[in-house]
This record gives sequence, structure tokens and C-alpha cells, in this order.
Amino acid sequence: MKLFSLGPQAHQVRPRHAGSCHDCAAPVDGKYCSQCGQSSHLHVASAGEFIHHFIGHFVAAESKLWRTFGDLLLRPGKLTVDFICGRRMRHIDPLRLLLTVSMLVFGALKLQTHLVENTQPESKPATVQTQDAKPLEKPLATKLLVDVFERISPTFREHLDKYEALPSEAKAGVLWKPWLKLGPTLILCLIPVVALFLKLLNAGTGWRYGEHLVFSMHLQTFALLDFLAWMLLAEVTEYGAPIALFALAVYMLFAMRRMYGGSWLVLAARWVALVYLEVKAFLLMSLIAFFISLL
Repeated sequence: MKLFSLGPQAHQVRPRHAGSCHDCAAPVDGKYCSQCGQSSHLHVASAGEFIHHFIGHFVAAESKLWRTFGDLLLRPGKLTVDFICGRRMRHIDPLRLLLTVSMLVFGALKLQTHLVENTQPESKPATVQTQDAKPLEKPLATKLLVDVFERISPTFREHLDKYEALPSEAKAGVLWKPWLKLGPTLILCLIPVVALFLKLLNAGTGWRYGEHLVFSMHLQTFALLDFLAWMLLAEVTEYGAPIALFALAVYMLFAMRRMYGGSWLVLAARWVALVYLEVKAFLLMSLIAFFISLL
């Protein structure tokens, strides 16, 4: 008995069994289409069935989840080696793992930024200090970036001068808030850049760029977790940043050892070069992001 209706009835929309695939229209004799693989029995699960399937999927994937995080944190480079060697069902896919950790870190940063905004006292407008103001000599790359951004925006120089006139503590406060928001994004943007560095540093070894890219994904996934640990350590000790950076550098060394092998001397040279190039690239990207915020 219909009490209220403004559209077609549900039974008019649901597909009927017609002996053919509802997707590609190929003849179907069994439970699945031989052409596209779609099930011949279409059923929209109820709320209870959705919950049952979700719990079952989580329980089934739980061992894979913990195994993946265990190998990522305790066995540097193992995830990449297993992926390249074809052992892929035991771990979470590199891209899915990266996105999962990214969502976790971005959520924590969103909360941290919200707390900083609510607890930070109102700051008085800074006065420009003209006395003893000696402009610092900027690196060539910084000068070139300043020239580029001055041409992009006529107000960029004015905003930059206001920033440079602030005292050191005020500068740190200005930098910290946007960096909280952009830090993980910069780490993600480093993935193809680090893969390119690895390709150049391992030239002649036969490794493809895609394989370096998977290794870079796993490195940057650990870097995001390391970034999260730094945030937690910063609440209890002032040495949070050195500890986190040291852990990341050591992790990179042992991950490269498992992935690329070779003598420790050659490995150490490649590791030093990679750390140097990644730090320079990260600082350059951070500087560009900061200049964009001044536009």
C-alpha cells in the first residue's frame, strides 16, 4: 500500500535477472560474468550486513596492518624489497599505506594547529626596528626567489620587509604556524624528488625510477611518522627535533643498506649525498611555501 511517493518505485529501478551481465550485457551462465567478472547476483547489503562485512574485513586485515607497520618501523627497507620481489599480499600497498599515514598526521596537525590558535595570546603589532638593522647576506638561491616573487606580486617586498623587521622570537612564531600546516605536504612533495636523487646516486645499477619511487614512498611514510613523533616529543623535551632528525637519518642509512646493498663506504657516500640533497630540497620548498604565504 503506497502512502507517499514522488518518483519511480524501487522495484522499477532494481535490475532483474535476465541471463546476461547487467554491466557489459554478455551472456552469464554462472555466478560471475566471464567477460568483466561482475557478480550475476546483485544485492545491496543492509545496514547489519555492512557492519558485519566491515568488522570481518578489519579483522582479516588486522594482521597485515600490524605486520606492515612492524616491518616499516623495525626493518628499514624491507617493505620495498618485498614489494619489488613480488611478496605483496603480506603487506599493505605502498600508496595506500602512505595515504593512511598522511591522513593520520594531517588530522593530528589540524588538532595541533587548532590548539595553538586557541592558546596563543594576542600579540601586539610589532614595531619596525630601524636601529642596528643590518641586512643579512642571503644565499644566491634566496635572492633569485625574492626577485621572482617581487615580479609576481607588488606587495611581496612590503610583507617581506615587515617580517624581517620582527624580533627573532616573533619571527619564529610567524614561521611555526604555517609550517605546521605545510610540513607534511612538503614531505609528500619530496617523494618524486627523492626518487630522482636516488636514481642519480645509483646510476648504472639498473634500478628503475618506479622502484626508487616505491622506496621513496616508504621513506617518506616513515618521515611522516617521525614528524608526528617529533610533535609529541616537543611537548616533553626541547631535544625533540634533534632526536627525530637523528632517527630519520639512521633509518635512511639502514633502509638504503637493505635496498641497494654494496660496500659500506659507497653506501655511506650515497647516504651523505642523499641527506644533503633532501635537506636542501626541503629547505628550498619550505622557503617557496613561506614566500607564497607572503603574497
